[in-house]
Amino acid sequence: MTRLALLADLDRCTGCQTCVVACKVQKHVPAGLSLIRLVQVGPEGEFPALAMYYLPLACQQCGRPACAASCPEEAIRRAENGLVTVDAEKCTGCGDCVEACPYGAVVLDVAGCLARKCDLCIDLLSEGGRPACVSVCPGKALQVVDLDDPAAHGPASGAGRRRPAAPIALRPSAGTDPGGRFILTVQEWRDRLSAPLLQAVEQPHREHQERAGHDRGSSEHDAQADGVGLAHQAQQDGEKATSQ
Repeated sequence: MTRLALLADLDRCTGCQTCVVACKVQKHVPAGLSLIRLVQVGPEGEFPALAMYYLPLACQQCGRPACAASCPEEAIRRAENGLVTVDAEKCTGCGDCVEACPYGAVVLDVAGCLARKCDLCIDLLSEGGRPACVSVCPGKALQVVDLDDPAAHGPASGAGRRRPAAPIALRPSAGTDPGGRFILTVQEWRDRLSAPLLQAVEQPHREHQERAGHDRGSSEHDAQADGVGLAHQAQQDGEKATSQ
């Protein structure tokens, strides 16, 4: 079996945005939308002990994708290799998947009346190539891994790391069995990465929708309210963890 996913080494990522640009060019993504985005986390601490990292966010190629479960047209499916794709012929642009994704990884192309998301450049992979973001990353922070290969779960070294760091998933508590993996050495940051998403992660997603002119109407579930709810949940979980 094969289950492909994107591995992001946050110790290597410099936030240069090259992956974002390459994705937009390869996938012809309209202005104001991104299938992969970089969230700056931090800086935190006091000088000179400051800490900050960049979090590349794209579709997590979930084993139980919430976007697929929410689609009334069954336009989203999970392939045998684990990649989650959108069937443009079936998609009606209703936006249910946008609201269902706990990672803010699905965006709505209003002009094309179509949901868009990262599929790891499945067309390039089928030809033996690599996703556009992986090919251009100057820091070699991105790579495609097979989660069914035990080596994909082993600790990473190098990149100036003082100790090996094993890949972890982002927000496994969402219950979608996320496939994306992240490497980060500093333990305090790793704790935050494993927790529910912070408001900083949701904010760029809401801005994308606003720039695209996505307005579902007051009678429908508002994406911004979802973001606030996630932030509140993150705060509560953080307080519980602190009390324990």
